[in-house]
Amino acid sequence: MATGITDYMANHGIRFIKPAVPTSVQKQPDSKLLVTWKNQDTGEETSELFDTVLVAVGRKADTDSRSE
Repeated sequence: MATGITDYMANHGIRFIKPAVPTSVQKQPDSKLLVTWKNQDTGEETSELFDTVLVAVGRKADTDSRSE
């Protein structure tokens, strides 16, 4: 399901930067965001300005436990 959502978003102009880990986000005077990230495959660090940033973190669903 996640792949379908990512494909849909990418086809509608959303840019995904993978595999990357953000190392800093700094708001600039013009309200843009200067994002620095590290490529997990190469170790290279890159920075770029963005208007909007969405950070998605994967997690394992806990479907076996019950809340009481």
